Amino acid sequence: MSDQKKKGQSKGRSKAGRGGRPKLDDTERRSRMIGVSVNDDEYEAIGGKAKVHHMTRAFFLRHVGLGYRMRRPIPPINYLAYRKLGRMAANLNRVILLSNMGKPFGINREFAEQMYEQLQSVRRNLLGVERDDHEGN
Repeated sequence: MSDQKKKGQSKGRSKAGRGGRPKLDDTERRSRMIGVSVNDDEYEAIGGKAKVHHMTRAFFLRHVGLGYRMRRPIPPINYLAYRKLGRMAANLNRVILLSNMGKPFGINREFAEQMYEQLQSVRRNLLGVERDDHEGN
């Protein structure tokens, strides 16, 4: 099988050069585990709180344990709208990028930029945050 391409490898690229998530350096990589024994009620309580904040149990416990500020939970309807608007904003951002590259897309670039800013504003309102609190997400 040395002459055949391995499944998933792209032509002319090594496995390491295919993109994906960049490797973390040793100081950023999480390699240590903390085992915490809990009873059934505690397990469910932690899981419930994590779910309300749209986090895994581990991510939730890390945030609480490190003293990160927990935002108020996003209502489910807002969370779904936030995600849909995020996809729309990403598509609109692609249109703006194509326009900036000189590729006509049938929409005015200034209008697309205004629509993008409006989408981001609505997304921030759904989260109940100001621009500086949640820039980029």
